[in-house]
Amino acid sequence: MKKLVCLILIAVCILPLAACGVAGDDAASLAPAPVMDINDLDKLAAYEDQFPGRTPEESAEIWAWAHQLVKEWNERYVVLKEQKAKETGASFTAIKKEKSEYSRIIYSALIPANATIGDPKKAKTTRTFATLTGWAESEWNGYTYEENEWGGFLIEELRQTATGFFYPKKLDGRWYLIDPDGYPTIMRAVHGVMPSYANNRDQLNTVLQKYGSTEKWSIAIGFELREMLGVYTTQASDLLTLVPEGFSFGTVGVPIIQAYGEALGIGFNAGSTYFDANIEYIQKNDARNEASQVMPVFDRGFAAFADKQAKETLAHFVGDPRVVLITTDNEIPIKYDMLDRYLKYSSPDWLEQKYPGGEKNALYHETYAVTLTWMRFMTGKNDVKQTDITDELRSLFLGFIYDRLMKVSSEAIKKYDPDHIYAGNRSLCGGEQADPDLSNSVLDREWLVRFSAQYLDAYALNWYSRWNPSSDECRRMTLWTGDLPIFITEFYSKTNDGTGREYGSTGAGFYVHTQEERGAMYENITLDFLEWKNIVGWSWYRYNHYSVGDDHKSACGILNDEGVYDPYLSASMALVNKNVYSIIKFLDHRQENWSAYFK
Repeated sequence: MKKLVCLILIAVCILPLAACGVAGDDAASLAPAPVMDINDLDKLAAYEDQFPGRTPEESAEIWAWAHQLVKEWNERYVVLKEQKAKETGASFTAIKKEKSEYSRIIYSALIPANATIGDPKKAKTTRTFATLTGWAESEWNGYTYEENEWGGFLIEELRQTATGFFYPKKLDGRWYLIDPDGYPTIMRAVHGVMPSYANNRDQLNTVLQKYGSTEKWSIAIGFELREMLGVYTTQASDLLTLVPEGFSFGTVGVPIIQAYGEALGIGFNAGSTYFDANIEYIQKNDARNEASQVMPVFDRGFAAFADKQAKETLAHFVGDPRVVLITTDNEIPIKYDMLDRYLKYSSPDWLEQKYPGGEKNALYHETYAVTLTWMRFMTGKNDVKQTDITDELRSLFLGFIYDRLMKVSSEAIKKYDPDHIYAGNRSLCGGEQADPDLSNSVLDREWLVRFSAQYLDAYALNWYSRWNPSSDECRRMTLWTGDLPIFITEFYSKTNDGTGREYGSTGAGFYVHTQEERGAMYENITLDFLEWKNIVGWSWYRYNHYSVGDDHKSACGILNDEGVYDPYLSASMALVNKNVYSIIKFLDHRQENWSAYFK
């Protein structure tokens, strides 16, 4: 490869670097580097280097593909940049919040040992119905209404066109789901409704003792959760092979880039997803931080794989009115330094140095060609150096990755199932970090969100490590998505299970000290979700406790191994879930008449 390129990529640690070069927002209009035509192979063969082990013709085809992708992306970037320039920043007003309502303190952390009572860093201000100003005396407190089998609010003046499928619609400034019969609703789901989790025999034995069989359990459980907790939906995969009466489905998952990486032997899922030319080494050494996280979204074969994957997975669900939404990959990489990683870890020279003779090294040729072509185009330089990588370019490159990923995924999903809501990847809203560079949250990734939203009917968020959405986060996500409806596809808290066993060590949800505090957390976060008028549903993770053997346990479920529902969490779930429409009307009225409630 070109020496000028190799200097960038060898022995360079991925660290935040001083920003220099052309700013990302101005680069496309200034860049003199040609984006060549995909058919001009002779010129490309002379302009670009040959890849190891490939003929000049094969290398030229790879470079032609790279130039074509960059050219097409830039056309969409110009449009999005113009749209952003027209925004005033006040396009969506921030949600009004009264700090005094968040008056309860719960000491919480991801790890039980860190949730120290009295530690101000672990104190989470919390709001429940008990501190919700105006609710107790409101006309909406105690307001009754009926719901149908889908969870739809049976209020005739709100009824919309019935299409036989769920779809989102904005009514009076707020997004709702419209159920197959035309009634508005908010999805209230519990993730993982199954008779046991993995190899936890305690849970399965409890089901068999109580119901007699998993089939009888599957008939009863939908009605049980609906009547007791106001829960109407779960994962489609949980009930696909069981009797589904009493449930509408929630999330249908179609892994796209995760499955493609696994098919190539460069990816695996272990709580999160990692991509590397030698994933066996990463697995063996549990060296997560060493994984390159270079997703092969720029491969020429990716679209064909996505098409096949969508066709096979969605064959079970096409035309099914019970499906609420479809998502694709779960919590895939959104690190701010993906540009640094792609340039370094896809370099043929670096791969050969790291994995000499590696049979998978050639899998990264297209990734390298596309990344380098994009970087040359954005900087206007053929001789690209590490110091040319700016924070603006890092942010835009995330948009470049996700533009390709969401375009391919959406086209595959919509080709085989145009009737259901597509909400993209289940993106992680990671830790509350002061520095966005250290964040693993999509809430800090503007161009990633903007480019993804072009292809989506709704936006899916896994809400972890954040106690509440701030007013600014709500406003930003509403603005960046172009005002899409939003599903919270996972959230939860965990604690000891109340039997004296230590049972809160595993999982991404917040650890709290008592079961009662889990109920308070549910009220706190769902009230905030309902204040955010873009939220059209949420899913608590999980139905039963997460338990795989003796070492991986977490009391995150709504019932324990003995089949006993947690009374505190259940009470809070029922309070919110069975009064969603009343709560919405109260919160909307209060937002519009704020001064009448808070002098």
